[in-house]
Amino acid sequence: IGQVKAGKSSFLNTMIFGGKDVLPRASTPKTATLTKIEYAEENSIEIFYYSKEEWQQIVERSQVQSDFQEFQVAKEIIKLAEAQQVDVHSYLQKGTETVSFATEAELMDQLNEFVGENGRLTAIVKYVTLKVNNPQLKEISIVDTPGLNDPIASRTDKTKQFMEVCDVVFFLSRASNFLD
Repeated sequence: IGQVKAGKSSFLNTMIFGGKDVLPRASTPKTATLTKIEYAEENSIEIFYYSKEEWQQIVERSQVQSDFQEFQVAKEIIKLAEAQQVDVHSYLQKGTETVSFATEAELMDQLNEFVGENGRLTAIVKYVTLKVNNPQLKEISIVDTPGLNDPIASRTDKTKQFMEVCDVVFFLSRASNFLD
């Protein structure tokens, strides 16, 4: 966990993937969805879409005229889905989807669609689990989070909600701007 652009994805790319840019990163905020990374024999991305009930709650909250964060978050999510012209309901019916990949290059090509700030399906993805054949990940789950204090409130909201269920949290911060 850390501020926007603290280097969370870059740190994990170095630690888990030997410095290859597997997790999306850029000069602007890039990670928009929680990305779990776990060990598996077969490499795959498991995508968890919002349920129909969760999406209905988001739609209802987006229609409330209020400055409270939960309503602003809902408006942002709906706006992002509309901007990408996604057939939301067809994905919500799936619930989950698994996409296999053979190489890290394939993974990098596909992952952004689900977790990147410009990903086509990011708005309707609750979180993803990246399953990687890397023995260092056995019996642990590492999560790349969106940044705190992100200009898109829904990203910060996802991170704050997730922190409540973590066993251990690593807080990354730039030394030049520690704990802003």
